[in-house]
Amino acid sequence: MKSPEEMARNVFLARDAQEARRRKRLRRLGTTFTAVGVVFCLMVTAGFGYAFAAGLGIIRDFLGIFGSQTQLTPSQQAYVEEHLAEVGESVTQNGFTLTLKGALTDGTAAYMLVDIVGPEDADMEGVALGSVMDFDKLNLADPKSTPIRSSKATFIPISDGDGLQNTLSLVIQYNVFQSPGGKFTLADGRDRILYLENLVYNEKEYPYPERTMAEGVWAFEFSFAKVDDRERELLTSPISGSYTQISGKQVNATIFSVRMKGLSATLYYSLEDGRVQEAGDFGILQFVLKDGSVIEAYPEKAGQTSSMEHGNPVPGSGCLFCTYVFEAPIPYEDVSQVLAGNMVVDVI
Repeated sequence: MKSPEEMARNVFLARDAQEARRRKRLRRLGTTFTAVGVVFCLMVTAGFGYAFAAGLGIIRDFLGIFGSQTQLTPSQQAYVEEHLAEVGESVTQNGFTLTLKGALTDGTAAYMLVDIVGPEDADMEGVALGSVMDFDKLNLADPKSTPIRSSKATFIPISDGDGLQNTLSLVIQYNVFQSPGGKFTLADGRDRILYLENLVYNEKEYPYPERTMAEGVWAFEFSFAKVDDRERELLTSPISGSYTQISGKQVNATIFSVRMKGLSATLYYSLEDGRVQEAGDFGILQFVLKDGSVIEAYPEKAGQTSSMEHGNPVPGSGCLFCTYVFEAPIPYEDVSQVLAGNMVVDVI
């Protein structure tokens, strides 16, 4: 029998492995996307053609975040095009110019693409840059809405493919998690201000001290596209089964609801009496598309919220939830099954 210390260590190792897997995938896919967009832009002439090229370039950039054009289905590509907000705003502080190229959201999960150009002697190759991040006007989607429960930002530096050590691209994955019954959404078309304070990184050797690449505050005023951010219910009725928790315990569970958007999904469930929720219950979900391909969804936020009655949450009833973020967009109509642990959700 494993000791509590061993079980806790296994939980942290599993969570670190999931995060590393996602970061590695984004870095790998991002190594060539900017070059593709630049080549595409050169094919179009000046004037209206230049603006058209810029729009196509940023679309290609965001397609590259999730996969090459041959890997994404036409409906996935259409989802990116319809939900993408082109920004193109640049701010310079202490010799470092940051350009917020574009932003994509389903209301809960968001991706923002930032290009960084530093002084000629700046060396950003292979450096995992990050920043202190804040959003102004974050809770103003609806003055009557419940404030968000929490938010999470992940910075994934990716090569821009130009071979220069003083340039880098940065994908900011940002997720907001609203309180039960809240109406908050990022996809409301309202102006917001993104603040990035200081560019920092950690040394690669123990004790991994934090270093500052550049000081300053880069502020970008922009709005996410106002798009359809409805949640679609995948379950027609509750399903029960068993699965193995991240600590290795086999437990019985009942899934009441699987509600998905284009970039994220929330699963509502309960465990058998006496069992305790573990972070990331069910591990990585697998969304099986109708063409047979599989897109994984990673656990981001778990807790206790409410049960479901007639398809609606019932506050204070003790139901558990976990919100997952997809590794690529998933249009609702493309899903055939969802695999959660040993349980299968068939989508009609």
